[in-house]
Amino acid sequence: MRQFVIEKVDEGQTIIKYLQRILPLAPTSFFYKMFRKKNIVLNDNKKLTGKEKVFENDIVRLYLSDDTIDGFSKAVKVDTEEFTKAFIKYKSPEIVYEDEHLLFINKPSGILSQKSTPSDLSANEWLIGYLLDKGEVNASKLSKFKPSVCNRLDRNTAGILIFAKSLFGANIINPLIKDRSLHKYYLTVVEGHFNKEVHDISYLKKDEKTNRVEISKTAKEGFSLIETYFYPVKYNKKLNVTLLSVLLVTGKSHQIRSCLYNLGFPIVGEAKYRDDESKVSKMFGLKSQVLFAYKLKFPKMENYDSLSEKELTISMPSIIDKLMEE
Repeated sequence: MRQFVIEKVDEGQTIIKYLQRILPLAPTSFFYKMFRKKNIVLNDNKKLTGKEKVFENDIVRLYLSDDTIDGFSKAVKVDTEEFTKAFIKYKSPEIVYEDEHLLFINKPSGILSQKSTPSDLSANEWLIGYLLDKGEVNASKLSKFKPSVCNRLDRNTAGILIFAKSLFGANIINPLIKDRSLHKYYLTVVEGHFNKEVHDISYLKKDEKTNRVEISKTAKEGFSLIETYFYPVKYNKKLNVTLLSVLLVTGKSHQIRSCLYNLGFPIVGEAKYRDDESKVSKMFGLKSQVLFAYKLKFPKMENYDSLSEKELTISMPSIIDKLMEE
């Protein structure tokens, strides 16, 4: 018999998922067979279905031979070379907040959130490289759980990127993103006088071949509903540009950029969604859209006091100050 005590980082997953991590070479059918024979026990529960969730300090007992356990638990080798390469390339990230389970960074423009091709080095590889450099993970730990980015920002959109360092962290943050109780705010500067609040509900469809999206004001087949709030903050009459705060309710690809173009207010620096070349962009030598994920507002969280009803923000990027200087 061998027993495993559940650690905080593994809390919240089902018993079947936990077993698949500690015995990665065992077929799923093996676990269900062992449940029926009562050879795998969670605390005092001998009638497992596989759907039971595990929590910190729970005890999983395996009434199996050492040979069987060792044979199924040989770690799958993880190559850490690309993670180290990404960390060397991008260096230490600008940390907005970090604890044992979650990491929030200020992602620079020009870095993918996640790979789009196998050869890419994205923020995902970069931040695993950061954890490797700190000694928080190693190849063995990565074979059981691979930390990952939880929200996506377009390559040229800078700002707060969320990264789950542990399974527990992923189980905390992903439901908040899914149910939209984590409020995501952006700052952007658009061309024209945007002089009133707008609550935009539209429908979006992405063409993967052209990497562009189409916006419709009515529901159509293949289109997804999108919802966005736009709040004017300041208008610069000299440049005829407006600073907006944006609350992103849904989070579809290119949502803010395409919505503002559809409303007649292209983002300064934008090249994909506009009808002509931006004079303001040329004046300031801008190569990408002025769009920043600048604030996260967390709901009340009974199981995570450190972030419950808190706000995370980044400082106003210098380009916004320059564009709004009258």
